[in-house]
Amino acid sequence: MNKQMERRIFNLSELKVEKRGDSNQPIISGHAAVFDVLTDMWYYREKIAVGAFNKTLKTSDVRALFNHDSNWILGRNTSKTLSLSEDDTGLAVEISPPDTQLIRDMVMTPMERGDLNQMSFAFMVIDEEWEEKKGELPIRTIKEVDPLYDVSVVTFPAYPTTDAKVRDIITKSGINYDELSGLIFRAKQGLPMQRQDLDLINASIEVLKGYIPAPPDGTNGGKGEENGAGRLLILRKRLELIEKSF
Repeated sequence: MNKQMERRIFNLSELKVEKRGDSNQPIISGHAAVFDVLTDMWYYREKIAVGAFNKTLKTSDVRALFNHDSNWILGRNTSKTLSLSEDDTGLAVEISPPDTQLIRDMVMTPMERGDLNQMSFAFMVIDEEWEEKKGELPIRTIKEVDPLYDVSVVTFPAYPTTDAKVRDIITKSGINYDELSGLIFRAKQGLPMQRQDLDLINASIEVLKGYIPAPPDGTNGGKGEENGAGRLLILRKRLELIEKSF
């Protein structure tokens, strides 16, 4: 397995700030991950199995951050300012943030107003399982994570909105989104391609050129980030590599 750090975001409005104890110490609580919920990951679907964090919670030195920025440390499990556990929902988090004016202004107040209500986590997968059914996107089940690098309160989800825009662009062009996703998955697994696959690749590349034309200076260009230009460029390059392998 080609191991690399990954990040996921779950839109959980339950992320909240509570006041506890005689000192009225604010506590950030919620879930950084949920179990057995299928998420669209572009060319496959993914879910996290119950127990995926069991081992790593005993060994990982985990930070709680703001927007995955190591300059914004909200807590740490080894200093007991971050508590992590698995419950029936998923990866439960409790953070005792530092009582500083900067954190109060930039993190705690926006959370209390409801402006911040999402969490993300950074991790590496060491055990996974793939399930394939004809006519459906493959399902990846993350069975074990190690290490768990950080859990973060985040301002924007990194992928879901952008991926929805990519799907919308592809679908409106008349290309079957699920068929294209399955083709990319088969290519990644080294499975043989058919002539109709090449036709689909060529048609998709032409569609993507309309949104992200290759500029003469080699920069990304295109019709703007509001259309998920970065993800579209990655997709186009991936399809061009598959095309060359025929």
